[in-house]
Amino acid sequence: MGRRLALLGSINVGGNRITMGDLVGALTRHGFADVETVVASGNILFDPPTGVLGKELPDRIADIVRSELGVDTFALVLSAAELEAAIAENPFSGTGEDKFVHVHFLTAQPGPERFERLLADHAGRGDERIAPWNTRTPYRLCERCRHQQADCRLYRAPPRLPGHGAQHAIAQATYRKTCLMARNDSTPEQQSVRVLKVGERVRHILSELLARGEAHDDVLSASNIAVTEVRMTPDLRNAKAYVKPLLGEDEGQVLKALRTNTAFFQKEVAQRLGLKFAPRLNFQPDESFDEASRIEKLLSDPKVARDLDDTDD
Repeated sequence: MGRRLALLGSINVGGNRITMGDLVGALTRHGFADVETVVASGNILFDPPTGVLGKELPDRIADIVRSELGVDTFALVLSAAELEAAIAENPFSGTGEDKFVHVHFLTAQPGPERFERLLADHAGRGDERIAPWNTRTPYRLCERCRHQQADCRLYRAPPRLPGHGAQHAIAQATYRKTCLMARNDSTPEQQSVRVLKVGERVRHILSELLARGEAHDDVLSASNIAVTEVRMTPDLRNAKAYVKPLLGEDEGQVLKALRTNTAFFQKEVAQRLGLKFAPRLNFQPDESFDEASRIEKLLSDPKVARDLDDTDD
């Protein structure tokens, strides 16, 4: 069958806290081989157990996570070819920065009338563009937003995943009922190309410093922290850094530790960027994952699902 990628929904958002080590261990005990994870939101590379059919893998993985780790989730399983197709067939490929492109994997094929309704609903929303297409399974929906961070990011292909060496899309957000989390307090001036590039460079520097534990802080060294976005002011003097503890660490303690070490981070950022003056860092919690979980839970309510079904009819 070959190596596969599983994308799990609702992992490490809301109250669904599990460690990637526990996830790897649970799958390994059930016959999955060479299990690896990519970031801490439920993206798993693995060799399937012997004798298990490809169509059985999503339910098998979800059952293992539910029974061994106590998290009710769902899974989408992709081959390397399907993952490559998600990039090669993306109508927005090469039209802008990768981080502004969203890929949503659907579990069933909506009819043409649903696509038309979706396109009509999104008409006139500024630079946002939607393009549904279904040349292969699983079905996908693509979106490009010039001024919004994507919730499905692009990562370098892991070495154990066969492929052409380009970037592979790894969906981090819920793909059955996906919502795009966009902060609405930005302006076109703030989102200039130069400001965006500097913000992304600062994000990479902060992520590297945290990953290496260079702040020499006990709380930060013991925590797995994602820097999801850094938003610079147009004059580059101030930077708002959005962070998210990924493995259930106390968010308040993490934010306190980050703010206590602000001077260290500012000095490192200035030195690595070659800036004369260090931008003033303001660490803020990224609540978009929790908001996505709240909306997903709301949509899963039987009453809401019934109303949506009635509307579709």
